[in-house]
Amino acid sequence: MKNKTLIIVAIAAIILAVGAGAYFMLGDKKGSSKGAKLDLVKIQEEIPNLTSDKVELNNIGSGISNGEKPLIPEDVEYFYLGSLKEKLNITEENFKDSIIALSAKGEGYLAFDTVKDKEKLDKEVADVFKKYGVTNYEASDVDGIKVYLNTADNKEALNRIKGAKSPLFAMLMPQQKESFSDMFGIDPKLVEEGIAALPMINVQSNMYIIVKPVNGKKEEVKTAVNAYMGKLEKQWETYLADQHELVVNRLEKEEDGYLIYIISRDNEKVYNAIKTMKLV
Repeated sequence: MKNKTLIIVAIAAIILAVGAGAYFMLGDKKGSSKGAKLDLVKIQEEIPNLTSDKVELNNIGSGISNGEKPLIPEDVEYFYLGSLKEKLNITEENFKDSIIALSAKGEGYLAFDTVKDKEKLDKEVADVFKKYGVTNYEASDVDGIKVYLNTADNKEALNRIKGAKSPLFAMLMPQQKESFSDMFGIDPKLVEEGIAALPMINVQSNMYIIVKPVNGKKEEVKTAVNAYMGKLEKQWETYLADQHELVVNRLEKEEDGYLIYIISRDNEKVYNAIKTMKLV
């Protein structure tokens, strides 16, 4: 009986040893991605190409204009906020923003973002087209934008609008960690690796910073970036309200030892794209 017990104990010890060996050889699956390196070269190449998932108001016109076949005349008149009530009898308080282009014959389009009372707007737009003698126009909702079309081919115009997706970033200037001191007040000696991109034009706030601090220096790097972001908020709060909103609503994340900061119109989409770009 004693011998049998010793044999059982020995077998159990062998099983445990084999299991432990397999664990260390294969690694804990949950922790295997810990410390994975981001492919910073690929990120700088691909992030500028990301586009929004939704149609935006400022892309309505370019969508209709794209393609070989012109759908509206070149001599359209553009109507802007501040003059819509006077010129077209359209209530401006009923929507957030608009873009309107109409020819002398009523050919063109009207688009309104975030409409409060759609029935009221439908009636006012119908009256606008009536003054031009137009009755055969198309009305549609595209990603929260109310669109009215009187073009050479309304169906084609609508398809073009739906396919016109704008980039999430304006033109960017790529930055390497060597410039972090001048740009963000980060001593390059605190950085193991990092990249960033800043807007090339001064009416855009979109940008990103990806930095991996050296061991023990994470808080110093975070302090420097937070100070930089604070300056950005003050810079934009008296300049352009929409850009200030983007800065305030920036994304700040940590991923495999990297500090990631994103200012864009869809931070989650950018962040999710970055997470997929890792070195094998």
